[in-house]
Amino acid sequence: MERKSKFRIIKKKIKLFYFGDYNNLGEKATDLITTNVLENNQFGNDRFEYKTKSLYSIANNEPQFFSKTQSIFNNAFLNSLSFTSKLKENLSLRGVVYLTYDKQKQNSFSETVFNIENNNPISYTENNFYNNRKTLASAELELKYYPNDKNYLTNLFIFKDNPNKTSDDLIFNSDNINQSSKSKNSSFYNHFNHTYELSSNKVINNYFYFGSDRVNEKTNIFSPLLNSFLDVNSDSNLLQTASNNILYSGIKTKLITKLKRLDITNSLQAEYNSELFNNKLISDNGFLSTDYNNHVKLNQFKVISDNSIRFNFSKTFDITGNISLQNINYNYNDIHKNIFLINPSIYLNIKKTKLGSFTLSYSENSTLPEINQLTNDYQLTDYRSFSRGVNYQTPLKNTIASFAYYIYIDDKRFSINTNLFYLKSKSILNTESIITNDFSFNSLQQTFGGESYNFNFSFTNYIRKLNISSRIETNNIWNSNPVNVNSNNFSMSKGYTNKIKYSATTYFKIPVNFDFGFSYNYNQIIFNDIKNTNITKDLFLNVNYKISKTLLAESNNSLYFIFSQKYSFNNLVLSYNPIDSKLSYRLVFNNILNEKEYIYTTLNNYTNFKSKIQLVQRYLLASVKYRF
Repeated sequence: MERKSKFRIIKKKIKLFYFGDYNNLGEKATDLITTNVLENNQFGNDRFEYKTKSLYSIANNEPQFFSKTQSIFNNAFLNSLSFTSKLKENLSLRGVVYLTYDKQKQNSFSETVFNIENNNPISYTENNFYNNRKTLASAELELKYYPNDKNYLTNLFIFKDNPNKTSDDLIFNSDNINQSSKSKNSSFYNHFNHTYELSSNKVINNYFYFGSDRVNEKTNIFSPLLNSFLDVNSDSNLLQTASNNILYSGIKTKLITKLKRLDITNSLQAEYNSELFNNKLISDNGFLSTDYNNHVKLNQFKVISDNSIRFNFSKTFDITGNISLQNINYNYNDIHKNIFLINPSIYLNIKKTKLGSFTLSYSENSTLPEINQLTNDYQLTDYRSFSRGVNYQTPLKNTIASFAYYIYIDDKRFSINTNLFYLKSKSILNTESIITNDFSFNSLQQTFGGESYNFNFSFTNYIRKLNISSRIETNNIWNSNPVNVNSNNFSMSKGYTNKIKYSATTYFKIPVNFDFGFSYNYNQIIFNDIKNTNITKDLFLNVNYKISKTLLAESNNSLYFIFSQKYSFNNLVLSYNPIDSKLSYRLVFNNILNEKEYIYTTLNNYTNFKSKIQLVQRYLLASVKYRF
């Protein structure tokens, strides 16, 4: 079922627009709104909105490759009201208010196998009954002011409130476990920009920003295994509370200069942020005798100088260099560090030549650990996993190199797009894991990193004689990562992923047209001489039949091959759009063959995860839309 409503009111000084939607088709309303933005634009405006992190995780086991209407059981509600008003000729005001709500029920069965040693894997099963209720209320208010031709001022204020309730009754192997979590998340951000034209080729931008984000969690867990491990009564409930609060403010001044062949940007930024992370685990009788509590306070004062220069040799050839110099007073708990970071990058662009467009880039990046990576003691991250952080040692470093090539020839109607990406992690926070039949314990350690190669290629061609456009693409990833699990040493885990996809669309002058294609997905992991391989294939065929100028029929069909099983999904859509009418009609027949479940697998280092999920059963939906 789906209900939508829209209306628009236009007056001379104010415009109002309302949109409302309710559906139980699987689409999520809270996913439609961006949760945070981090933009550091060398030659444009910046925007910084920092988000805190949740601690405890309750998995819903949603597959990411399906349409949500096929595999997600969710009731969604969305209300939005926006307005724009021109208060004066040089002063305008814009506002928008959202209220969204999701109620999801997701059941699944999964099996996880840890291939750590030959002939001795650790495995467990989960039967999950997941429930989630999420609300997001958001308001934005933006003011724009042009006092004269040289000045431009904007101020954007954002407020969000995002409560979340999750529960999960599950059977872990043969043990009944109950977990429920309530979290409250609220945030506000303010962005003030003043842009002033100093001369015909110089512009200065002053950006002042501040914000706050807070999350508080309360999680109740009943687990006989945890009670036994923590030496509490077998019928006790455990309560974990966690909070993460961040408050920050900063100012950034940027000077942009345009000369005949040069674009130069010099910026100076000062920022202070204070972040607090707390968690404690208690039983019905109070604090546990063992210590699974953390209190971390992180203060940072940053002074950052970003300097970029782009030299335009011609309209087709330019080179850009950037260097970021950062001095950071990094203080957490009783540890005080003054850290200096240098992050250089260089970009070479050759554009719109007869041979195509080329981009070559190289960058070095140094970062610091985040607050949740600085905990001294273990913390419970799910009903069977504990994690612990590490003290700061040296900056985390990686190197990135990339090459991209693109060509489009209009008269021959074809394009080629390819890119190569290389990542070398020189210093990372890696995980030492101890995995038992019941629990996993993960401790961060600073170690050398791994490597990753990514190669993408696509070829698109339109054949005029056949009136068909086709595209073939491939994505290949090779990676190696150091892994330490139930061992005293790190060993390399090597992975390879290959995806090949072909798709085509017809543009016949007859009433019937087609979209069709197939894809092949291969994934391989090798760890401790143990090889795991996963192969999936799928086909799709969509038929569009234009019965008349106002009546359109669509048939959407896909076929998946997983192991020795196959799954078929078939949908039928009939649309009627009368000419010169504000009404339109739609009839949807979903999952005609009534597939009821699906099995999918994923590989990650030494872990093989297989899950069986329920699918949205066959339904018939009729909808009517009215445009005001």
